[in-house]
Amino acid sequence: MNSLIIPKKSWLTAKRLTTLNLQKKSEDESLSLEENLFSLNISKRGSDFFLGFYSKAGIEIALRKYGILKVLQEKGFNNVVFKVDTNDPYVHRLVLYDKKIDPKNQIIDVVLRKDVIDIELPFDCEINGKKYEMLIIEWMLMQNPYKQFTKGKPQLPGQKFPGLGLSRQSAEILALTAWRLKLSGVVNVPEYLHNAIIYSKAFYYINPDTQAKLDALVRDLKKYPLNMVAWACEWGALKYVKTGKALKWQPDKQVLPLESGLKKALFSRKYKKYVKEKSKEYQFYIDMEKFEENMRRNR
Repeated sequence: MNSLIIPKKSWLTAKRLTTLNLQKKSEDESLSLEENLFSLNISKRGSDFFLGFYSKAGIEIALRKYGILKVLQEKGFNNVVFKVDTNDPYVHRLVLYDKKIDPKNQIIDVVLRKDVIDIELPFDCEINGKKYEMLIIEWMLMQNPYKQFTKGKPQLPGQKFPGLGLSRQSAEILALTAWRLKLSGVVNVPEYLHNAIIYSKAFYYINPDTQAKLDALVRDLKKYPLNMVAWACEWGALKYVKTGKALKWQPDKQVLPLESGLKKALFSRKYKKYVKEKSKEYQFYIDMEKFEENMRRNR
């Protein structure tokens, strides 16, 4: 298993960004200290601010400082437009568009909330029974609406357009956001198997049985490209060796841990040993006949 290593440069940027920076009403706002201190306590902070903390201008400042806007510019998005929706007091949405607010120009769409999760691992552990407040990813879409799929970048289940290749950077930003909000980590519930595999470089399943199944899948299917594994699962061609039954991928909670006790538990020998032993119970293969039949049907 891997863990997310946030670059030192990103940590330094995060620590230099102040609350005043991140709660500005506009990028060119320059208020007196007295006005700034007053603005931090206004009653609308929880409803108008993204996740109860970030202003719209603050989000743009952060993404510029972290280099995300520069990466988007390098991909041809020179005029990114932000839309923040905080109408729901608990679930907030951030959408980035190219040039203007239009569904056809949507490049990033993320829906987040804060919530408390319970931890109960199937072995003796200090964190069992504890509750942790986390940053929950309800939905995340990153796409280039102007690109087409190619042999080098084939379509994956759930995709309408090719992705932006920002999975590592997005995980970093979400981790830094959780840190900023003094949360214990980030929770993701991948709908598709390929998302679970991609994010497993930084996220760990709270349920070690699910982690064991994922590890077994990666172990047994490593000779196949990711898109083939993804479509095999989608088409019912990814099967258990023992029974010949198709794997039905069940979404489950993956966590990127920040709190020390949570990190210690998920990186512990007990967790790793449990996952390693459990993964031996699973073996998978791709039914090539069924896979090729679906390939012909979906051309």
